[in-house]
Amino acid sequence: MTPAVVLARSLVAVYDTADPMMLIRRFGIIYLEVPLPARIRGFSVAVLDYDAICINSAITGLMRRYVQAHELGHCLLGHSFGIRFHLDTVPSQAQGPEYDAAMFAETLLDMDSDIRRDKHDKP
Repeated sequence: MTPAVVLARSLVAVYDTADPMMLIRRFGIIYLEVPLPARIRGFSVAVLDYDAICINSAITGLMRRYVQAHELGHCLLGHSFGIRFHLDTVPSQAQGPEYDAAMFAETLLDMDSDIRRDKHDKP
């Protein structure tokens, strides 16, 4: 199990949520949705003591949640030094920090689905 997967699972256990936006708020991360070029889904950056996530306002639904979770992973895993863009990276082809952020996002979103299913199935 990678550190990114362990972190995602730990966050869900501690904060009782796998919702990326709730975790972004919980950690006081600055969050913006702005128009960006189509190939840029989002990015994260750390400046001084602040982390910030910027998401392309054109993306919606599950893709938006994935990008939120992915960029949250970068922030919490300490990858957000400076700004780096990785355009159209396929998670299975990602390496290093991009792979870690992808694993974090996938684990978090999988757990979000599990939590919702569990709550729905309870009488």
